[in-house]
Amino acid sequence: MAGNIKGLLDQIDAAARAYDVTEIEIISRKLVEHVRENIATHPKSFVKELKIALGTFDRPRAEELCSKLAVHLRSRATPYPFAESKTILSTLRRKRYFDLIIEVADVLIQTGQDEPNIRRQYAQAMLDLGYITAGLGVLQILEQDCLEEDNDVELAETRGLMGRARKQMYMDAAADKRPGVIIRQRLEDAVSDYAGVYAAKQDHIWHGINTVALLERAKRDKMPLSKGFPNATTTAKTILKRITSKKKTDLWDYATAGEACLALKDYPQALEWILKYTQENKYADSFEYASTLRQFEEVWKLDDDKKEHAQILHLLRAALLRQEGGRVEIENPTRNLATAAALEADKQFEQILGKERYKTFQWYRMGLDRAAGVAQICDRAGNGCGSGFLIRGADVHPSIEQKWVVVTNAHVISNDLAEQSSMPAALPADEVRIRFEAKDPNKEFEVDKILFSSPRTELDCTILSLQSLVEHENPYPIAKRLPLVGKNQRVYVIGHPRGGGLCYSIDDNLLLDHEKPKVHYRAPTEGGSSGSPVFNQQWDLLALHHAGGMNMERLNGKAGTYPANEGLYFQNILDAVAAKLG
Repeated sequence: MAGNIKGLLDQIDAAARAYDVTEIEIISRKLVEHVRENIATHPKSFVKELKIALGTFDRPRAEELCSKLAVHLRSRATPYPFAESKTILSTLRRKRYFDLIIEVADVLIQTGQDEPNIRRQYAQAMLDLGYITAGLGVLQILEQDCLEEDNDVELAETRGLMGRARKQMYMDAAADKRPGVIIRQRLEDAVSDYAGVYAAKQDHIWHGINTVALLERAKRDKMPLSKGFPNATTTAKTILKRITSKKKTDLWDYATAGEACLALKDYPQALEWILKYTQENKYADSFEYASTLRQFEEVWKLDDDKKEHAQILHLLRAALLRQEGGRVEIENPTRNLATAAALEADKQFEQILGKERYKTFQWYRMGLDRAAGVAQICDRAGNGCGSGFLIRGADVHPSIEQKWVVVTNAHVISNDLAEQSSMPAALPADEVRIRFEAKDPNKEFEVDKILFSSPRTELDCTILSLQSLVEHENPYPIAKRLPLVGKNQRVYVIGHPRGGGLCYSIDDNLLLDHEKPKVHYRAPTEGGSSGSPVFNQQWDLLALHHAGGMNMERLNGKAGTYPANEGLYFQNILDAVAAKLG
């Protein structure tokens, strides 16, 4: 490759001496394309390029880069440099691209780069994707290799991950309420993994706090463990003292201290630490917040019905919702909305948060409130086919008598035979069942009639009335204008991806561009999100989500394609309704 680059540079030099600007431009494009195509042969440049792609959530480019790296690795005479290999995997991990970690790490190991760190990250990605047995198998071999090589650093990390694997096995078994000795053994093994590392060196506070969390979980689950494990309370106090005595706290210290306070039943102090974690920590992103929230929900079993627990959980969810790449699933919408509203009205909680943080919490609570009007569109068998949302009939058109109507896509519900025979096929109105998970997930509504419909080739919108009344209070404010592009504006999509539970689909949600009636925003959502409401940063209804893909055509005459979601500006939909209904 070096020879090719030198040849192109020589050509540029010759063209420059001849003052041939056109030739310089042509050769320069060739040089850029050559470097881009062979980027994997330059490890440092490859890392920079990958970070750019991941920083902009450009999944297709990240996939392309990883594929190029795999091809290059198989043709190399020597293993890829360790420093760059390690950075590539850790960078992918920060953006939760676990499948790409496995793809790259597997080829790295095959081609001779099998340092313990690489194998550990390989196993860790398996655990993240739920391949617990496979990941644990890699870790067990790695553990023996670390012992033979006296590699204490990687041994501690490896045993910590083994503890995590066994912890997850226990959590899964406990969730399924599986009886027997095996489930207890999994918990004991997990505690042993964590406790052994912490006992060897108390600097490993992550291992220590996981020991505490599992010992406390064993108490709650009435799961008797063998003697010889450390005392959870004493360990929590030691960890907390170590953190508070540090001159400088790191990324995980705030969350770890919060866990230690949970073990000590000191909920006000736990809340204080989580406040610092969510407000003062500039380095945490969606990966950290999601991991901490999962630990508090699954291991500590914090309960939204308990005020002191709900405060912590909602702070973490609010922090996650603010992050690019964040994703908040609402497992029990009714309870989440109720507890968040109660916390917002709590003057003591308001004082604890302070003025600015309280405003942020109000913003988060408003987002939860928007979920109350989101519908799941199902067929008669109860299979989720799309999403929709409630809007006040009078806000759609003065002639509409119904207080509330449902908006979704024409490619989700339509009586037009052309829509029903297209892919994806629209459901006829009489086969539709509609649920509002945030109200009563067991209650179904049927369609009364379709009030307005525009085909998928135009506004892809169906507005319908229901046969029975739906209890709803807060109408969506409708955005009066489109946001400015290029000002880091974000949008929020709430729906039922994959036909599952209610979820904020915000893997990345930067506003890309708009050209009426189309609005483009990043990160294609998953199937089932069609018909979801799209909100601006003030939680005003901006658009009706209807499509997403890796090769959406750019707007405003710009050449090329990009990965994007597409919504239809709701004011344009209202204009079309007015034109049709008069």
